[in-house]
Amino acid sequence: MHRVFSFFCTVLAAVIPTVSLICSGCASHTYTVRPRQRVQIVSQPPGAQIEVNGQYVGDAPTTVEVETSTDGHFWRDTIIKAYPKETGYTQIRVFNGKSRWAISDLVPSRIFFDTRVDPSAAFQSNR
Repeated sequence: MHRVFSFFCTVLAAVIPTVSLICSGCASHTYTVRPRQRVQIVSQPPGAQIEVNGQYVGDAPTTVEVETSTDGHFWRDTIIKAYPKETGYTQIRVFNGKSRWAISDLVPSRIFFDTRVDPSAAFQSNR
């Protein structure tokens, strides 16, 4: 009986801290509120559908808020697309975010899309 009791106490002494660690979970992380900056998005012709990181945000001209670093750079990688209202070419602007890259892009106050211009025209003129 004494051996069983001794074994039980040893196992219990090892199990209690293990269970406590498993059930305690990770320390909670505080959410940092990042500064936000307003960006005006315009298109020529007006009315292009604007999408930011896959989410429709409105027709140009429109204003969106983006999360920034304290020095005014994009915090997250950001992809902004302009889909022409009727005919034209989809335009895309891509910005590196400071949370992932050593070199990040400064947040402009205004982004202009001209959906009448073929984006591949610049590559064709260099040939």
